[in-house]
Order: sequence, then structure tokens, then C-alpha cells
Amino acid sequence: MKKDIFVSILLLVLILMVANTDQLAASETRTFSMGEIGKYIRDDSNVMPFPGTLMDYSNQIRTELRNYYNQPDRYYGGVHFPLLNTNYIMGVYLNRPLDFPTPSVGADLVTLNHTTDILFGMKIGENNLGFRLSYASDSYQQDSTAASPFNVEESAQYIELAGGLSNELYDLGVSFHFPSITSDIGGYKDEWGGYGVMLNGRYFYKVNENMSLVPLVALGTSSTSQDIDTLTNDYGNFNLILGGALNYQINEQTLMVIGIEVFGYQSYSAEYEGYGDSTISTTTIPAVFIGAESDLNSWLTGRCGIRQSFDSKTEKFKPEGGSESEMSSSDSDISFMFGFGIHVGSLLMDVDLNQSFFFDGPQFISGQANQLFNRISITYKF
Repeated sequence: MKKDIFVSILLLVLILMVANTDQLAASETRTFSMGEIGKYIRDDSNVMPFPGTLMDYSNQIRTELRNYYNQPDRYYGGVHFPLLNTNYIMGVYLNRPLDFPTPSVGADLVTLNHTTDILFGMKIGENNLGFRLSYASDSYQQDSTAASPFNVEESAQYIELAGGLSNELYDLGVSFHFPSITSDIGGYKDEWGGYGVMLNGRYFYKVNENMSLVPLVALGTSSTSQDIDTLTNDYGNFNLILGGALNYQINEQTLMVIGIEVFGYQSYSAEYEGYGDSTISTTTIPAVFIGAESDLNSWLTGRCGIRQSFDSKTEKFKPEGGSESEMSSSDSDISFMFGFGIHVGSLLMDVDLNQSFFFDGPQFISGQANQLFNRISITYKF
């Protein structure tokens, strides 16, 4: 029988119950447990799409233990720190996962993942200017052996350059990324690469002292090609979100967010030389979300959220010289989230609770267990 983390977490919570601290900046887990509200509120997890917001979150260490405890390749963490006695801030993150679509290249012995991010922030008048450089690489090399009579060399590389401008009213961010994967197996070459652009923008329109309207636009597109010996395949990826939210500060302890993503569109296309063209697209009209958080006392913050999306998926394939076929489907997906944040001195731990744990519980006899938390984030202010 495997030991579960439940007992350890219970002991930790009991210890934390004696703490008395102020509320701190939050995390990716915070925004997820409030209905996946992401970029619709100000949060330190926004520094990647909006590098200018780095200036608002100095002197902290943050870790994101996301997507379950048994997937360490999804963990990442970083630090924000001032440069000596200047008004400049730097940030360094390690192991941030990439969610970038890649085709099969060679023997698939390398992966395009786990970036190292370097961020830099500075003041320009009333604005905050930020930059980010992200880099990831992986390689594999094998000399010819009796079992594998070919020399094998594969490598993957990802470079991203990003910039952003922020102030009290708006946040803007733009990034350019350049992925590539190469493979050489006994002289048989397979190379893939290209470029992509991502744009993010949001505006905080203050209705009154307690309410703000937040329109949001997020756009991403990429174009890549793959040269397989004498053949060339072309790929395209496109993403668009148009949405808005109402942020309502009910009182000093409670924040409620109500929003709608009016239109969402994702498309992935592939043109296979000598074979045909394929397109998979998903249209969301609309996605609705409601989230809230409230300070239950000086050391504990409770959070909950609900999100429902109405999606239409279309798959098209046109073989070379043939007729196009199409398959469509529609679905409505609804998700409930809840979690909490625990404040201890300069330490904040955010958790997103796994609902199935409370319904199914740990399976002691089989030696398997549902994890108590979906995500855990820890932030330390110094």
C-alpha cells in the first residue's frame, strides 16, 4: 500500500492554523481554482504574456507544481529580484513547459520543452516596460552499433523574444518564437522549423471604486515546414480569443469575477506533400466563467469557480486528387473548481482541490490513490 500525501497535508494545515499574516501575490493555481480566469485579473502568473507586469512583483520566489504531483516535467519555478539599488528588476524561471504543437520528426528522441526564461523590467515614466528571452534545447547522439547500424543525431531548439508595456490601465504583450527540430539517421535527414507570433492585450476600465471591466484579446499564429528527405510538409496554427470580464471587489475580503469569452477559435492545418491536406478547428461560442475568492481569516483564503464552454469541432481532410471529407461535432463542457490559499509570514501556498478525492477517496487496498490536489503553487516574498 502506497502512502498518500493526505496525512502530511493535514498536518501542514494544522500547523498553519496558528499563523497570522497579510495577503500576498498569488499564482497560476489561484487563477485556475477561480474558474480559469487567467489573464482577466492582475496576478503574478501574468508575467509571461505581459512582461511589463514584472515590475509589480519584485522580491519573490514562485514555484508552480501544476498538473498533478506525478508529472514533474510540468513543474517550474522562478525568482524576481531587483538589480542592486536601481529601479530595474530581473526574473529567472527554470523548467517552464511549452505547449507547442510539433509533428513527428525522425525517431522522436528529443522533445521541444522545458524553457529557461530571463526577464527584465524597468520604469519609463508612468509605464512599466518588460522583456523576456526564453530558450530550450534537447539533443541525442548515438554512434553506429551492431544493434543499430546507423549513426543517429537529433536536436531540438526553441527561442522566444517577448516584450510588454504595462500601467494601471492596460497591459500589452507581444512575442516571437522560433522552434526547430533536426534529425539525421544514417544520412536520412528530417528537419522541421519555422516561426510564430503571439499578441495579448487587456484594458482595465474602472466603472467605480469597486468595479472594473476588463476586455481581452489574445492572438497567436505560427507557420512551420518539415523537410523529409525530398518531401516538404507545411503546418499552420492559429488561436484567437475575444472576451471580457467584470471584476467586482465586494469588500476588502472578497473579489468576484464574472466573464464571457464571446469568441474563441483554434485551428491546426497540415499540408502533406503527395498525400493531402488536413485541418482540425475548434470554435467556442461562448465560454462563460464565474470565480470568487474571499479571505476567511488572516491566514486562509477560500476560492471557487465554474466554467462552461460551448464548442464546435470540425475535422477536414482532402487527399491529393480526391474529394474533401468533413466530420463535425458539438459539445458543452462544464467544470467546477475550488481551492484555498494559506498565508504564513512571507510564504503563500495556493492549492487547487481535486473533487474526485472527496467523492472517491484514496484506494488503499489497490495501492492507488486519487491525489488531494490538482495543482500546488508556493510563493515566498523576501
